[in-house]
Amino acid sequence: MDNKAFFDSQNEKALKRSRLMYILEAGFEYLIAILVAGTFLAKITTSLGISDNLTGIISSIISLGQIFQLGSLLIKRPKVKGLVIILSVINQLLFLFLYIIPFFEFSCEIKTLIFITAIISAYLIYNVAHPKKINWFMSLIEDSKRGSFTGLKEAVSLLMGMVFTLIMGAVIDIFEAKGEIKTAFLITAVTICALTVLHTLTMLLSVEKEEKDARIKKSGIKNMLAVLKDKNVLKLTLVLSLWLAANSSALPFYGTFQIKELGFSMTFISFLSIAYSIVRIGASFIMGNIADKKGFSTVMKICILISALGYFLNVFTVPSNGYVLYTSFQLLNAVSSAGINSALINLVYDYVSIEKRSDGLAVTQTFAGLVGFFTTLIVSKLVEYIQGNGNMLFGINLYAQQAASLISVIFHLLCFIAIILVVERTMKKITK
Repeated sequence: MDNKAFFDSQNEKALKRSRLMYILEAGFEYLIAILVAGTFLAKITTSLGISDNLTGIISSIISLGQIFQLGSLLIKRPKVKGLVIILSVINQLLFLFLYIIPFFEFSCEIKTLIFITAIISAYLIYNVAHPKKINWFMSLIEDSKRGSFTGLKEAVSLLMGMVFTLIMGAVIDIFEAKGEIKTAFLITAVTICALTVLHTLTMLLSVEKEEKDARIKKSGIKNMLAVLKDKNVLKLTLVLSLWLAANSSALPFYGTFQIKELGFSMTFISFLSIAYSIVRIGASFIMGNIADKKGFSTVMKICILISALGYFLNVFTVPSNGYVLYTSFQLLNAVSSAGINSALINLVYDYVSIEKRSDGLAVTQTFAGLVGFFTTLIVSKLVEYIQGNGNMLFGINLYAQQAASLISVIFHLLCFIAIILVVERTMKKITK
């Protein structure tokens, strides 16, 4: 069934409800993601006696989770709603389980093993279901409104996340100050349980477009090979890979840069986080409207240049100007992220045929994720060398993060060129 026939045949009330549910679904999923990442994740690993080094390794393994999206290519069925709901519930219950592990009366080694197994399993299941879920919900949005809709969806998630992070962070701080961190973990587990129920309800209340396609009858392996041979999918994979290489070459090293080299206080870092969210919310609507009028490749080009400017500023960022230049980077990064995150998904919907969209999304994100991961590993060697050499490189006194920022700028420019030469000049937009 094509898009026009689908929208004409569906009850408008059901479609409106489903779109609202999609916005709420994304928001609830984002809140759960917050509780199993960053400082929240670090609180669990610290309580389990997991070292900082092992925590870093666990985070690196998690970043490789996108490779599991290839598993979604093997799933071929006319309707995926039931399967996505089941996998999502299992995934989120495993996240909840992470906060229960500290209560076990096992040795540190056994609890660490259980923790690693649970979190890897959770991300494996999440990444298998994710492309199918995105394809399900995005098929409910008219093509001419995808830009503004995804902008609204992201803005709502960010607003929810800002308030939620402050509340849950305060809860953990209060109980940790009392020496009752396990009470905070229990409250967080209950919170995840409540969010899981709400998240599940949003999916249950959403309609689904049935895929009537001959490819469903083919084997998963044949479908996978067909997608891997699709030139448009491969070209989009190149663009996404260059973008992730641009971010992965510098952004992972900015956390310690803020605290150690630039000497930012946690209060100021919190201010930066809030400012980032506020700017990104406003930019999401602007970029969404531009996308609907000019297309997502235009949004990508604009945002890549804005992002490149931000990273270029960090080439010159030192303690004496850190408050000004790094804040400028943070705000520019917020604007660029508002458009790029939406554009990367929607470019697949622009240039990949309907029957290959879900699989195309899985392929691009899988291989690009691998590129991003190995880029970080390679650049980390340079960072280690510069810091071990007294912040010197080729006789020039500089911080390792400055060199990493320069590498990022180069990848940004390569990505910009790829958008023009590979996407706009050689790819044909799919007629819906």
